[in-house]
Amino acid sequence: MFEEIVFTNNPTHGVVRKIRGLKDANMTKFIGAFADEIGVLTNDNKKFDIEDALVFLMAAHPDEFMEFSNSEENIELLSVISLATNKIWNIEELDTYSFDEVDSLYEKSLEVLGGDVTRFFKKSRLNIQQEIPKKTKKLPTKKKS
Repeated sequence: MFEEIVFTNNPTHGVVRKIRGLKDANMTKFIGAFADEIGVLTNDNKKFDIEDALVFLMAAHPDEFMEFSNSEENIELLSVISLATNKIWNIEELDTYSFDEVDSLYEKSLEVLGGDVTRFFKKSRLNIQQEIPKKTKKLPTKKKS
């Protein structure tokens, strides 16, 4: 199965951007569906903590929270494999493989990335922060007369 799949620990910006968007959209969609209820908790438009909102929604809407959790698991699986193969996968593509094949692909992808999606994005953020000082040049200043 892996013969035709090329792995990388350095996916293109487009793949990274789409994966980040996929994860953000899922969370936004779920929390947004209950924005009115969460708004009541926040006392008139104060910014709410996402963790608190999720805890509230888990208790208030357990069935919907279970669906959200399942979708997050699918997104994690797709994200890890997509980042490690530099290709956006969808669940229908993975459904054509056996469970063991998908599990092996996921494990190999974790190995190539050096961890899960959260670790990948943390590592990427650290690399970007380290690169900024190297690329920043001092601008010449004008001498005052």
